[in-house]
Amino acid sequence: MTTTPILQIGTVKEIADRLREIRADTGISHFTVLETSMKDFAAVMEELR
Repeated sequence: MTTTPILQIGTVKEIADRLREIRADTGISHFTVLETSMKDFAAVMEELR
């Protein structure tokens, strides 16, 4: 996984966990997802719920 909030690579769980870490560490809770990645990112959203 990367150490930057700009790009996330990994399994659904790894990405969800990293987004939680980013939110806890920085307060950033809104992210942009490219339209071409929205279907794939839906699984991350489910993991975050």
